[in-house]
Amino acid sequence: PPPPPPMINFSLEQPSEAMVSEEEGERAVPPENGNASSVGSAEDDCTEDILGTLIEDLDPHIREEVRKFAYEPDLVTQRTTFGNVISRLMDHPAWTRAKLASVAKCLHISLAPYFGLSVLDDENQVPLHHGIFQLLSILKKEKRPRVWKFLSELYGIEPRVGYHLLFYLHNRAQLDLYREFVSYTTIGELKGCITEDLRVCQEEDGPQAFYKIIQDIYQKFPSVTTGNANILHLIVSCIDAQQLHTIICSVMSKKMKIFNVRTISSLLRTTLDWETFEQYCVWQLLSAESVPSETIVDVLKDIKDVQHYELFSSMLVFLKSIKPSEKLVKKIIFLQSHEQQLVIPITVWWIDKYSDGIIKIIEGFVNSAVTNMDDKRLNILFQFIEQICNAVDVSHQIYDHKGLWTQLKDSYNFVSTPVKKECPIIQRMINETRFSRKNSEETVDSDDDDTQTPKHMRKRRRDTILDSDDD
Repeated sequence: PPPPPPMINFSLEQPSEAMVSEEEGERAVPPENGNASSVGSAEDDCTEDILGTLIEDLDPHIREEVRKFAYEPDLVTQRTTFGNVISRLMDHPAWTRAKLASVAKCLHISLAPYFGLSVLDDENQVPLHHGIFQLLSILKKEKRPRVWKFLSELYGIEPRVGYHLLFYLHNRAQLDLYREFVSYTTIGELKGCITEDLRVCQEEDGPQAFYKIIQDIYQKFPSVTTGNANILHLIVSCIDAQQLHTIICSVMSKKMKIFNVRTISSLLRTTLDWETFEQYCVWQLLSAESVPSETIVDVLKDIKDVQHYELFSSMLVFLKSIKPSEKLVKKIIFLQSHEQQLVIPITVWWIDKYSDGIIKIIEGFVNSAVTNMDDKRLNILFQFIEQICNAVDVSHQIYDHKGLWTQLKDSYNFVSTPVKKECPIIQRMINETRFSRKNSEETVDSDDDDTQTPKHMRKRRRDTILDSDDD
């Protein structure tokens, strides 16, 4: 395989004028001869002085090997000297964390250009830092801590170490080792570490590398990826049509599980601050994963701002595609907010498509409110039915369902006066003496036939009549 790009012995923390185009403000391509003398900037001399000072402060056991590696211009020889450095790291009996940190600072100056290589090029060329990673495959578990300690120190200086290690282990089916690495980092926990490494991967290496590994990350670490809003935002923030289609296919094929039912409401609240396209992508993924609709509606309880149009439009389309259950309709009716943005439009659609089922569900709610003498719910139901009647003519559906018509008529006297004033359509409907043709022969006069009325309704009716006689 072709060798990596020529070695730049000294990393420039601040790019020199020779490396930056003043007109375009873009980083120029470094010269092919990558040693420091060819750049010819003052920063190189300064960095060389810093490197010299760092090397002098190293443990004598490894000082000369690091010096040879840092100042070696020949790439082949440099690989050999780097191997010697690693050997010294492993054979010294007492490396403290501070000594490992000093070595990491020195090596980072020379290794930085290799971490700038794309992880997608690893199949064509072997970056120098893979020499450290290879130890993880060779050493037994009890001998790996020193490597982890050194990598964690290097990780603190060079954030790209994390995702380079992820890809190295992924390509060798050894992702389990990543958990060991995390325990030695300053972050110390898998969720934070993997989220940060994926973020750096996306920003430094680009979306192509990120999307190549994301499915396997979800499969390998479901406990920290499922329901993770930060990783989900990374997915949708730079996604294109092809990548979205690929992820949707993975979700529908059960290769990825993105959402956690227990945390879906809080996750959707988090997405309200995202870009419009990002939110629409989230809802595409929600639909692909078939998240229970009842849990999604719960997010509306805490949302007061009616300007979240992405949420309402996406939820309408989502709810439109499913057959409503009694539990879902109940959540919608008793939401007591967002009537015009969501409740009325979706109910009208359901009545049009599932007329008999929806009317029976509403009839059951009215009956339950009457049976349990829950006047608050009864008021809500009357207001809801009035709004539906005002939005679309459903009088024939109500007439066709004698039970609902009777329930409305029997319970009307127990509705609060302010709500009665808000329900002129219902008042007009219950004053009608007709039913549809279907039920015309079964018309029931509830005032004359108390035997068909529940006992608690007859008692409430008699109390109302007595009160009116007293008046």
